[in-house]
Amino acid sequence: EEEIMRQLAQTVLRASFTEAGRAARELDMKMRQLTGIAKAKSVAAYVSILLKDCPRVLLAGWHREVYSIWSKALATYNPVLYTGSESGPAKQRSVDAFTTGDSRVMMMSLRSGAGLDGLQHYCQDAVIGEFDWSPQVHYQLIGRLRRPGQKGQVNAHYVHTNWGSDPVIVEMLGIKADQSRGINDPGVAPKPRTTDESRIKILAERVLAGGA
Repeated sequence: EEEIMRQLAQTVLRASFTEAGRAARELDMKMRQLTGIAKAKSVAAYVSILLKDCPRVLLAGWHREVYSIWSKALATYNPVLYTGSESGPAKQRSVDAFTTGDSRVMMMSLRSGAGLDGLQHYCQDAVIGEFDWSPQVHYQLIGRLRRPGQKGQVNAHYVHTNWGSDPVIVEMLGIKADQSRGINDPGVAPKPRTTDESRIKILAERVLAGGA
């Protein structure tokens, strides 16, 4: 896999526009998937620690392979899924199990949950176990809990590693700055950030430099 990453990174930086674009999409997909898989057990362990003190955790991810690892590691808490792959009735069953049933973990796709309401009455901790390039996607996920009716402090936990795509995404999204903002400026809404098209080139350079 590492050799494939290097070949893709070289193509991103040196090939024609069309070839570089195709390689960039594949590099992005593979790097984020491998990063999610590599830290999946550690993310699950972190969630287990949180569940010692909080009733439920909303766990955000993206890849099916990662959900599978989380499901096995967190089986004690009867985790449920809410992603783009489930039908409407299946999603509702997951919501019911998480809010009033025996599930203490809902694994939600980062780009799912639009219009979903009601979680704020039962949960106040969101764990971002895999990252998106768009900060707004993270804020929308956290917004599932930070809604009218929430009586507690909503906590967003970004679990990142020093390997793979995480370091580049953390830098570009300013996640560390967001983590300190809650302490330094509580209640202040985060400023929107944009990422430019060179983000995959930065990731490719990191791969070739041996930093990913």
